[in-house]
Amino acid sequence: MASKASHLFHVKSLQFPRSFPYDFMHLIWENLVPNLILLWTNEFKGLDKGSEDYTIDKAIWGGNRAFGARVPNLAKGGSQVSAEMYSIWTQFIGPTRLRHVFKDIKYYDHFILLVQIINICLQFSITRVQIQWLRDKIPLWVQDYERFYYQYNPSRLPICMLTVHGLLHIPDSIEFCGPAFRSRRFPYASLDRWVLETAQLAQIGVLYDVTSELKLRSPPNANPQGSCRVPGYDAALLLGPTNIAPEIPTKVLGALATRFQSWEPAEYTDKANFEARDMH
Repeated sequence: MASKASHLFHVKSLQFPRSFPYDFMHLIWENLVPNLILLWTNEFKGLDKGSEDYTIDKAIWGGNRAFGARVPNLAKGGSQVSAEMYSIWTQFIGPTRLRHVFKDIKYYDHFILLVQIINICLQFSITRVQIQWLRDKIPLWVQDYERFYYQYNPSRLPICMLTVHGLLHIPDSIEFCGPAFRSRRFPYASLDRWVLETAQLAQIGVLYDVTSELKLRSPPNANPQGSCRVPGYDAALLLGPTNIAPEIPTKVLGALATRFQSWEPAEYTDKANFEARDMH
């Protein structure tokens, strides 16, 4: 059976594969950085530290929310750790938290070089001098990665992941397609989650006939209680203090907790003790 080429091949402005750079979010925040943390915590695919000594005996992996989303314990990983959290930790928290943690400073310096590479890649504008800097530094980072973690040992080959090799293509991608922020998928990841959660709430509303109770926002033209308008500023609405405490039936709470794992069931077994939560 003859293969059928995509119509995109006929678009003259596209060049394969140059027009399709690596997705920076998945390349860095959902693969490279989490895998580095697995290596440092001696949890990477059953491999130990080999002939090097890069593992961390004790480190504070979490962080505060001063820079964005609250960062949980990254060493535990899991679906609760988002790409945004890895980004915040790598750029703002990690350089300080890991400063005196490694037994050999070469591992810390290697991490800091990665942070410098990432920071340049995420700039809104990049000069050709900076692109050349990336061409010089990224191969050095990859070589040190192989020396520290792969150790040129065939039994440790799983450490040489495609995402590490993908770093080498970043300068070409930036030169051809622009800074990495243009190819990251943060907006789409948030949109996907919003669509999924909206669909889940819609299903629960139909199944349990509580569609109106699950409407967490007032209609667009409604004036919420405590709000007011100032004459001459018809497009503005000043909102007063709000305290959303929806009366949701117990069976809907159970569905949210058990089917969609939105809440901890034990917290809501007694409806009288239900505490108002911010549903936004």
